[in-house]
Amino acid sequence: DITRNKTVTATLKDGVFQANLTGLAYNTSYHVRAYAVNGKGVGYSAYIIIKTGSSAKVTIVNMAAGNSSPSTLDVSATVSADGGAEITERGFVYSSKGTPSVEE
Repeated sequence: DITRNKTVTATLKDGVFQANLTGLAYNTSYHVRAYAVNGKGVGYSAYIIIKTGSSAKVTIVNMAAGNSSPSTLDVSATVSADGGAEITERGFVYSSKGTPSVEE
């Protein structure tokens, strides 16, 4: 019964039908399959499982440093966009040489 599940109407172009599924939860698996209805009933494709994720990384702005002493420095920054996912860690990475990174 297709009325118990969420559906989206597809557009048809050159024999292929397409749709955009919106409002999905981040980091969630969805079972998706195509369907078509005619006068004799409903036909279905095999289903696939798709997991949503973030398409963008976190955006950080307003990086600033101040109040320095011979061996300390105060630093601050602002997250302006979370990339579609909950921020699970915040911090600063530093090095005396090169561009520091938390990624290996």
